[in-house]
Amino acid sequence: MLTRRLLQTARLSSLRVARLVPGAVPRSALRQPQRFSSGSAKPPSVHSTFYKTFGRPIAKVVLLSILTYQAVYLLWIKLEADETKSLRKAEIAELESKVEKLQGSNKS
Repeated sequence: MLTRRLLQTARLSSLRVARLVPGAVPRSALRQPQRFSSGSAKPPSVHSTFYKTFGRPIAKVVLLSILTYQAVYLLWIKLEADETKSLRKAEIAELESKVEKLQGSNKS
């Protein structure tokens, strides 16, 4: 994204130079961006072509999967804490009833 913007800025500045100084930049260079030519520049690698094409979708899938995992994990932790809390409350209620029962038998 940044390199595209830099290239557009460079093209615009070369257009300004061409308007100020006639013949400074050939018109054919202004209209079409430079493509790699056979011989002077290396062809793009297979890996860079793959990541240019599929980089964003792969990043989106990875980020969404991490987000989904974290949401499900937090939900699981919350449900587990709620279950533990209800088990503890039930145990406390049972122990309180035993204490009341024992206190009632001691008073008689």
